[in-house]
Amino acid sequence: MAKSFREALSSGEFVITSEIGPPKGTNIENMRHHIDILKDKVDAINVTDHQSSVMRFPSIGGCLEIKERGGEPILQMPCRDRNQMALQAELLLAYTRGIRNVLCLTGDAIPVGDHKEAKGVFELDSVQLLRAIRQMESGKDLGGNDLDGAVEFCAGAIVTPEANPIEPQLIKFEKKVEAGAEFIQTQAIYDLDNFSKFMEYARQFPVKILAGIVLLVSARMAKYMNENVPGIFVPENLIDELASAPKGEALSKGIEIAGRMIAALKENSRRPHDRCTEREFNLRWGAYNGHRQGRGSPRYPGGGRNKRPQIVLKLSQVWNAEYNSCAHRGKVHLLRERSYYRSLRLLGFAYSEYLGATPGAYALRSRLLVFHCDRSGILDLSCEAE
Repeated sequence: MAKSFREALSSGEFVITSEIGPPKGTNIENMRHHIDILKDKVDAINVTDHQSSVMRFPSIGGCLEIKERGGEPILQMPCRDRNQMALQAELLLAYTRGIRNVLCLTGDAIPVGDHKEAKGVFELDSVQLLRAIRQMESGKDLGGNDLDGAVEFCAGAIVTPEANPIEPQLIKFEKKVEAGAEFIQTQAIYDLDNFSKFMEYARQFPVKILAGIVLLVSARMAKYMNENVPGIFVPENLIDELASAPKGEALSKGIEIAGRMIAALKENSRRPHDRCTEREFNLRWGAYNGHRQGRGSPRYPGGGRNKRPQIVLKLSQVWNAEYNSCAHRGKVHLLRERSYYRSLRLLGFAYSEYLGATPGAYALRSRLLVFHCDRSGILDLSCEAE
């Protein structure tokens, strides 16, 4: 039996997905042909839903075709076209038909599509949809009512590493992970140096990153994307490489470029995660413990006699760290430091005895730091205004 998409993500192997666009009409033979070509060659197939706000055959219909033909579908759900009742109803339908993967999207703006007089809904955004899915998995709908049968999805979202400025994307990325995203698909990337910088940031989170590659078929296409598609940047050297291809061979050159990029991404994916040494642990714990007691530090704002952090016991998940190689004077959890605008991380360690096994959080400067941990012992904190 083929692995599920969730199993593929957790296997440690290089994961490959593809995307198909449904037709504008009822003739789905070409879509079926694409499904048959791809279903045994990729781990999952995305089906777009009214991409670029252009009305088409729905994603749910394409996903059902994939299931019937033996593939693994990823349902795309933009919040643009449905209110919260319709979104929840479609999730119930999808689950009962064997669809287990969902990509949560806010959705493109209506004016960019072909129904400019349509009314966008946008009652929820992608973060709120992720939270809705996790609530439905607990057996409750968004109204707090009991479900007669819960759902269970491998839910993900998107990020745009080429965005400029990048900081709003990073803030939203953290919120999506906090809301329960298990995987993140990127918009099309072509600047691998820039993507590597993004991955240095993203590796600290317990989420799988799937890099998006759109095949370049000509220099003209690359220039068009640079000028008209927000969040996508094709470097000049790739445009020159496509332009220098002999007549009729631009597509082959685009395939060569895509293959080269995939090989580089695969190599990058093998990089190990950072591990702290015992010396680093002692230094970090000392700095964090001093901050916690109100002594303050330039790296840890909020210290000092008048700015002692208020500790509120709140943990969504407590991990038994007795096999953590960095354990020192009891069971510990690792916290990392990173700052992006209103996002804050504290570097150091917190004892599990302090945190306890009940839901809770740290309150600091009128902001809520919410803990997340995985089996590596790393706890991430996202910072939001209370």
